[in-house]
Amino acid sequence: CVPGEGWHTSESEKGLYDPCPVGYRVPDGGDNGFWATALGAPSSTSAGTTWDSINDGMYWTLADGKSTAWYPAVGYRLSVSGALDSVGSYGYYWSASPYPSGSYVAYNLYFDDGNVSPANLYNRGFGYSVRCVREYTR
Repeated sequence: CVPGEGWHTSESEKGLYDPCPVGYRVPDGGDNGFWATALGAPSSTSAGTTWDSINDGMYWTLADGKSTAWYPAVGYRLSVSGALDSVGSYGYYWSASPYPSGSYVAYNLYFDDGNVSPANLYNRGFGYSVRCVREYTR
């Protein structure tokens, strides 16, 4: 995706432990984070999204009205057993933002076939996916 109005990462610096290649980063989370800004809605919503039951994932029409993004419903890895769960039913993607600082939870994107929560919070022990996005430069 080409960055545009409503499709950007953050004003903050890319972290030292960010696994993304140069020019990309793990997006910030929360009510003012990447996904909430891209959707134009900080709370749970399905506006601007379309569930694809053939490919098991979510298409987003971003707040700029011009861009579309695809996120597959990849599920997650359970924190105790390491088993994969909810593949094809739910999407979970980590942000770079813990909440609050030092807490055992962090912001993430959650979605299923009828809901999207762009500022979801969950235990950092779960193995969610990381989706690198292009860094925004002004």
